[in-house]
Amino acid sequence: MRSSDFRVGNSILNPYDEITDVDITILDYIDQCNSVQQKVERYKYVPITKENLRKLGCKQGYWYISIFNLKAEIHFEFYGKEVVTILRSDFCELILDPLKYIHEVQNLYKELSKQELKITE
Repeated sequence: MRSSDFRVGNSILNPYDEITDVDITILDYIDQCNSVQQKVERYKYVPITKENLRKLGCKQGYWYISIFNLKAEIHFEFYGKEVVTILRSDFCELILDPLKYIHEVQNLYKELSKQELKITE
């Protein structure tokens, strides 16, 4: 785990396996662990699952998130343990590099929409 993978506000699993937002304290902890080549054990990545996508506001059934300013959608298709991520619009369809974690979805959404995508219960 690297602090450069995250932005403040991204989702991460805390020591109690609860989803929490990344803050400066968490980023500092990750950096400290990496500086002494110690495994980051306190926090874990939030995996892409149907439940976690639902918490992001994904439309169920087709599993997608709309990006209104681009008139596009990020689609997630589940094949066993694999998740295929596709950027779709009326003009094109682009299969993206594999995403495994919710913070990657949040970072992609931020880059495309210029808005935050938060986990809600």
